[in-house]
Amino acid sequence: MAHPILDDLAQKREKLLAVIAALPDAELDRRSVEGWSIRETLTHLINAEEDHRSVIAAYARGRGDSVPTSLTLDEHNAKRLAERGPLTRDQILAGLDDQRRQTETLFEQLGEEQLAQRAHHPVIGDTTLRDIFRIIGVHDHIHRREIEKVLKG
Repeated sequence: MAHPILDDLAQKREKLLAVIAALPDAELDRRSVEGWSIRETLTHLINAEEDHRSVIAAYARGRGDSVPTSLTLDEHNAKRLAERGPLTRDQILAGLDDQRRQTETLFEQLGEEQLAQRAHHPVIGDTTLRDIFRIIGVHDHIHRREIEKVLKG
């Protein structure tokens, strides 16, 4: 049986994929009131999972000092979107899948003691590695709800 955190991550990702599964490519360019398109939101989820995982990996390897102590979230997100550039539907799906596989692999490499390790996340502050994994799922959930709102018009 998988760990409850991995189960939660899988369930939240399945719900996200169910929302976007039948969307034609053109629909990915619909924008929210906040300004991001569905395509940008999904690309952001790829970037954010990679970023969260890099924080976890740094602390797990005893390199927490390499993690920035803070960052300006809007600037960071804009920079990361620009770095990755616009992705096709297939690239988005592959990116989401690749990031999740890497996250699951990292999770499975860590023991309970490491998951309980304290860390300073540059956006949320003091937390544990376990909670950063949970944040990845919460983040999927939040943005899935935003995408559903865009699609409802």
